[in-house]
Amino acid sequence: MDGTVILSAAVLLTLLFLKVPVFVSVLAGGVTYFLMVPNLPGTIFVQRVIAGTESIPLLAIPFFVCAGVFMNYTGVTKRIMNFCSVLLGTFVGGLAQVAILLSTLMGGLSGSNLADAAMEAKMLVPEMTKRGFSLEFSSVVTATSAIITPLIPPGIAMIIYGSIAN
Repeated sequence: MDGTVILSAAVLLTLLFLKVPVFVSVLAGGVTYFLMVPNLPGTIFVQRVIAGTESIPLLAIPFFVCAGVFMNYTGVTKRIMNFCSVLLGTFVGGLAQVAILLSTLMGGLSGSNLADAAMEAKMLVPEMTKRGFSLEFSSVVTATSAIITPLIPPGIAMIIYGSIAN
């Protein structure tokens, strides 16, 4: 094994052992390798770092996050929840069913099950506890209903999978 590879791996592992954030450790290991290799232009390092960020399909992920933030600030998520409540609120366990329907609808809008679970935990769990559901039941319904979200296109996981698989 080349001495530069061993040195860059040692820098990476030492920084990880010292609990330096992972991205800084990986960056330092890469910089160490590129600085130690003779006759290697410095522009290649910059090109290699930037090339990983030039993926058009991966731009969908921050846009999904922005869409979720906009929907929360403009009240769209509250309106969708009210719509689901009108459809299912009168049934037995209606608010729990509202959580599942809301996850299904938000899956097509947000694309992220974590964002969906966070939104529902903020909106539905307090309402469910007010209406007599236990906190444990409310949390479990919210967490399990968020599993539906990645299955409904366009999910972030499917976008990443499609990007990798071409």
